[in-house]
Amino acid sequence: MSKRHFNSLAAAVRDWRRVCPSVDEADAAQLVSRLANVCQAENPRFNRSLFFDACGVATTAGRKVA
Repeated sequence: MSKRHFNSLAAAVRDWRRVCPSVDEADAAQLVSRLANVCQAENPRFNRSLFFDACGVATTAGRKVA
């Protein structure tokens, strides 16, 4: 996966959060963390913090989730 793919995923998450404002921040962070795990497995240069920022989720939630 490339930066273009990561940006597309982040845009989809932002759109989802915009149309579903009732989603809890912790649930959104868990989803983004799981997506980040997949992205990092595909590309070792993947930047989790940047991805969390691009998704509009607090970077402190960027810790790995099982």
